[in-house]
Amino acid sequence: MLIVTERIDDLVEVEVTASVLDANNSKVFRSESRSLAGPRARVLLDMQKVEFMDSSGLGSLLSFFRALEQNSGQLKIFGLTGPARALIELVRMHKILSIYNDREEGRRAFSLTRQGSA
Repeated sequence: MLIVTERIDDLVEVEVTASVLDANNSKVFRSESRSLAGPRARVLLDMQKVEFMDSSGLGSLLSFFRALEQNSGQLKIFGLTGPARALIELVRMHKILSIYNDREEGRRAFSLTRQGSA
């Protein structure tokens, strides 16, 4: 298992448990995360343990984002390590992904989104 989930009200917090997200395990991540991309799903992704990510890992992350977006869901990410953040910024994915420094900041962003849409 590559991810651990915890449901808090209508928010699903997902922890990536691997230190590497690459060609060796990106298919597993894609498969496990796909089930979380239901209609209007709200997902807070914890990337604190991911010390290295390659293009396959990045692709699986983008696939998860797109699956959520297609179902009117939302993905917010926190805890990116230096190397993972550098890759995301290099390919300019930080322009489309919602990235936060810590869990509380990500949770607050969901609260603000809910208030703004009410």
